[in-house]
Amino acid sequence: MTDTESIPLPAATTGSSLRSWAAWRDLLVRASVGLLTIFVGVTAAFIFDGYRDQLEQAQQLRDTRLGIITELQHYESHGDQIAEDIDQSIARWKAADARRIQAVPAYYLMNGAPRPPTAAWTSAVSSGVASHFDPKTQLELGYFYSEFTGIHDNYVRRLVFTEQEILPREIAGPSSFYDGGGKLLPQFQVHMDLLARFSADLRRLDIEAKRLRVKLQAQAGK
Repeated sequence: MTDTESIPLPAATTGSSLRSWAAWRDLLVRASVGLLTIFVGVTAAFIFDGYRDQLEQAQQLRDTRLGIITELQHYESHGDQIAEDIDQSIARWKAADARRIQAVPAYYLMNGAPRPPTAAWTSAVSSGVASHFDPKTQLELGYFYSEFTGIHDNYVRRLVFTEQEILPREIAGPSSFYDGGGKLLPQFQVHMDLLARFSADLRRLDIEAKRLRVKLQAQAGK
């Protein structure tokens, strides 16, 4: 060992090194705490945003469900009455025909728009909220609305026929609906057959509307 190596370091130099290491250690601790705080804050923000999105989706689903329930109630209150009016109109013609009396064929003019309101379901589909229903309910609602709008498309064709063929002849008198032998012209018999089918479809879907409405109300109550 040399004389130089055997000389001890000054106490001042040792103390300076310790203070320098303590400063670095404090800096590292503060940096770690800062990074941890940022990480916790960002994570909490993501969790909060996710929770808020869940609440918004749940509220949208509740609002959509209530809107669809309202539409279904409208169908229940109107569909059965329309079917009853159509059936009575056809029954009156059949009663006259049974007595061999020529009469204007049955027809029905719907008050207001000839197609049902579907805004709640259309909005649910376009916004994507409909996908939040369970798969079975989504399928049942989709099928119902497809059927309900479809039969009204068919009714619109009956309405056009009524406006173009029945109403003008009605002015001329009942005989204009019959051939020379006193038999009802086939296009008017077909018209009434299709009108009766529309009435039957209304009654069938009225039952389905009630079932779906009760189901959605039960889901809303959970």
